[in-house]
Amino acid sequence: MGILENHYERVNGHKMPKDIKTGFHDIVLKLVRAAGKPEYKDSFHDLAGYAMLMEKYPIQKSLIK
Repeated sequence: MGILENHYERVNGHKMPKDIKTGFHDIVLKLVRAAGKPEYKDSFHDLAGYAMLMEKYPIQKSLIK
């Protein structure tokens, strides 16, 4: 997670908000689990769901450059 947070801060000029950090944490955790048991197809369904939630996440206007 540190790499993602550092990259976000470098690109955006501020620390990653907690709710965005939580979304990425969920995606990374599920990705690691899917890598361990790729035959468990539900993990990929969950990954897609987490990605769709992040896509729909309402970004605060103050964070938009």
